[in-house]
Amino acid sequence: MNVWLYPFLIALLVFTPLSHANEPDALLEITVSADTSISIARFGNSGQRVLWLPSEQGLDSSKAYPLAQRMAAQGMEIWLADLHASYFIIPGRTSLDDIPAAAIADLIQQSLPDAPQQLFLLTSGRGAALGLNGLQHWQNAHPTDKRFGGAVLLHPNLIAGIPEPGKPDEWLPIATQTQTLLFVVQPEKSGRRWYLGELLDTLETGGSRVYATLIKGAGDGYLTRPERSAAEIKQADAFPVLLRHALNILSKTEGKTSTVTAQTPLPKPSTPSAEAQASVPKTGLQPFPGEKRAPELRLTATDGNTYDLKDYRGKVVLLNFWATWCPPCVEEIPSLGRLQQRFSPDDFSVVSVDIGETAMDVEAFLKIVKADYPVLLDSQGSAVKTWGLRAFPTTFVLDRDGYVRLGYFGGLTWDDDSVITTLTEHMKITPLPTPSP
Repeated sequence: MNVWLYPFLIALLVFTPLSHANEPDALLEITVSADTSISIARFGNSGQRVLWLPSEQGLDSSKAYPLAQRMAAQGMEIWLADLHASYFIIPGRTSLDDIPAAAIADLIQQSLPDAPQQLFLLTSGRGAALGLNGLQHWQNAHPTDKRFGGAVLLHPNLIAGIPEPGKPDEWLPIATQTQTLLFVVQPEKSGRRWYLGELLDTLETGGSRVYATLIKGAGDGYLTRPERSAAEIKQADAFPVLLRHALNILSKTEGKTSTVTAQTPLPKPSTPSAEAQASVPKTGLQPFPGEKRAPELRLTATDGNTYDLKDYRGKVVLLNFWATWCPPCVEEIPSLGRLQQRFSPDDFSVVSVDIGETAMDVEAFLKIVKADYPVLLDSQGSAVKTWGLRAFPTTFVLDRDGYVRLGYFGGLTWDDDSVITTLTEHMKITPLPTPSP
């Protein structure tokens, strides 16, 4: 493994004041393949040029424009592409899937500065897949052009399909075919942080040289998400300096990626498997594949007691993995408590595990949002790999012998009649009579 983890010390940053004028210096229209015109807002007119592609959630100019202006104040020229408006698409998880990679290749070609300056790509989330596929198209067409300097990927999502409990992830093919310099920025408050090493290893198999940094106190989308904590706003304010720092590292790295020449052509641009492309979120608890006995789990809870999963044998257990920074996790806490009340504690127990947070933080949170069931603390994230957790919340239902029978990724209203019916039929437990009004 040839991964470089580059520490980022926020205490060393020097911030640039935000100007009151957040309008771009110029508005451009670039015609790409299929005669589509892509709108570009340009900030700054000198320095390292950055082509910024939005994530699948689209472009919020009220957040993105001030940020782009602060980037320009750090000596960079920012080309911010509004893909959703240009293609008339609605923001969402699959919103970028139908944009042709060839169009992004054209956009890269027309965004290139004059030599010896280089172009850098900035994107996030599912935008990383689109950007890297477009880059691959461009590299195939221009294998000896040295004007592309590398890409900065914020919390990149290069997983094909939708995560499902009990099933391994499938990487998008581009994750193992990218040949460039990469700098990955991964927020700490994210399920993906636990698999950062795996992501970097996967990217390196394609011939990339990868640097990475972990952003403390921030979650995915922290740069432009509508609702942000004070820590996230502080980190967003610091990002322009981090970006300048990342570009300097990429621009000074030489001879560390696979050689791209006409004699060693890149792989053909690739697409996900048909199964991954057709994947849609499943609703409700799903049967867990195979016969899997639950891994060992022994942790201290917020009440100071130690809980061992083996002590629950003879009961059905709903085991919920979550974190306080995860909105769906927080939303389902009251319904988990109500679900416990629907079944006898002699037959059924709800148990939750907070991942990656301190006891002090979790206890402070639970003073505001009450949980009527044990909350175990896994501050080191030891259960992530053992239980195959890819995102939060993830929930498993164990039978009386400790085998995993049901699973679900995402938030649910746990006392919904459909959930009660599934638990009754699959786990052979009987709900308590509903109290009379």
